[in-house]
Amino acid sequence: MFSENRKIALKIFATVFLVSFIFFHPADRFIRYVSLVKSITHYGTVSIDAIHAETGLPMSDEFRFKGRYYIDTSPGIAFLALAGYWPYARWVLPHLERLAKQAPLLEFKIAQLAMAFPTVIFFGALFLALFFLFLRGKGLNPAKALFFTALLYLGTPFLFYSLQVSHGHNFLEMILLFFAFMLLNSEGEHAGWKTCLSGYLAGTAIFINILAAALTPLLFVWMWQRKIKRAFLLWIPGLVLGALPLLLYNYLTFGNAFLLSYQVTGEQGGFSFFNIQPFDVARVFVNFLADSHGGFFVFSPFFLALFFFGDQIWSKKENRLILFFLMLYAAFAAFCYYGVLRAAHIPIERSYPGLGGGGVRYFLPLLPYFIYLLSQIRFTRDPRTPAFVTLVLISFFINIPGMFWTGGTYQPWSLLALVLKNGFHSYTLDVIRESLGFYGVNTSGLTLAPWVFLAASVLWMIWGGYAKLASCILPKADSGQDGQERIEVRPMAGVRPKDE
Repeated sequence: MFSENRKIALKIFATVFLVSFIFFHPADRFIRYVSLVKSITHYGTVSIDAIHAETGLPMSDEFRFKGRYYIDTSPGIAFLALAGYWPYARWVLPHLERLAKQAPLLEFKIAQLAMAFPTVIFFGALFLALFFLFLRGKGLNPAKALFFTALLYLGTPFLFYSLQVSHGHNFLEMILLFFAFMLLNSEGEHAGWKTCLSGYLAGTAIFINILAAALTPLLFVWMWQRKIKRAFLLWIPGLVLGALPLLLYNYLTFGNAFLLSYQVTGEQGGFSFFNIQPFDVARVFVNFLADSHGGFFVFSPFFLALFFFGDQIWSKKENRLILFFLMLYAAFAAFCYYGVLRAAHIPIERSYPGLGGGGVRYFLPLLPYFIYLLSQIRFTRDPRTPAFVTLVLISFFINIPGMFWTGGTYQPWSLLALVLKNGFHSYTLDVIRESLGFYGVNTSGLTLAPWVFLAASVLWMIWGGYAKLASCILPKADSGQDGQERIEVRPMAGVRPKDE
């Protein structure tokens, strides 16, 4: 029988999975991973030339190498997405042949939804469920653990990036790295395989996004200071095994296992370590933290509590250790993005506006760590608590409208204004309507309201609404002195009960 904690975790998983499906947002510009998945599935190659010729769609984040086109980001998420795309290509795509030829962009959007199920939708829901259990294991009561899980989901860019595949490499990098961290913090039996699995997940995160390598030193030092037995003998082989597919991909693509796509594009764009401007790198870093268009602390201002509750957080050595490595990672991420700007000949002044949509996606791996640090705060009777609650509410108002993004520049307060102007919106429903309309089906009656009502009903049942309703209708049980539940049964009028 499931414990109460696991029941809540299952409810979290079901809730996030349902929300992610209804409000999934397929991209029409950053379709690089769809192109790679299609190339692998239909042509058996990681070059996207055939998809170029077949669809004629313009694509972002690609480069030419030895006469062939490739995506210029880490390819890992595309290989994970094959678990969803292959069944779609096998059983659904043959029935959409005319749509794929005449409306290739629409078919690409359908394909993204198939790719999202085993990647951002599944892993996003699983992560929040396990994050709740992780906080419970750290001693938080159920209400506090549920609050901080909801804060991570609804009060940060986590929500926005859980609804798309186009930037899923940053999203899955965050999830896999923190999974690895959670395994190193788990107690009990099977410590050996947990350590090996932690290393494998960290290596897979590198395969998903090479930037993850900058945060693996935190996991390494964490094992060192905790003196986890056999950690290094098990964790490092797991790390190498997880990152091995990236080395194989580089070798098959470039003829060099250690040559990254970013290096190729950087060299083609004329970027060199000898022409780095440190002041410009610092400007990018500051923009990532506090730019008014969507810096880290602007999209989630409740993280300011890391400063005004500092006396409770930074007094612990392990928390200072986490902060140190997170800041190293953030600085390295800013430096890498600076390199992207220089290689693409984009001015530093344009280093933030519009980047990724829902805040700085390069800083996504920081989110769960900072939430974990905030969860250690004791809020009872603390005069700073009202300020924290206010910042939390502001963060909710900024990030929750990201589910219904209906165009325009994604800035902290613009989304709320768009929702108030245009109402709720589902891009999944748009794709369904466009697909049915392509085949001549009248979709004028297909609106979002029934979806929202059905989803709300399902969530109400998941979170105990049915049980509460039943308790109001059914007779109440009376607990006897022996602890057994008894239901009082009253005899019918005119019927005399038998003597016992």
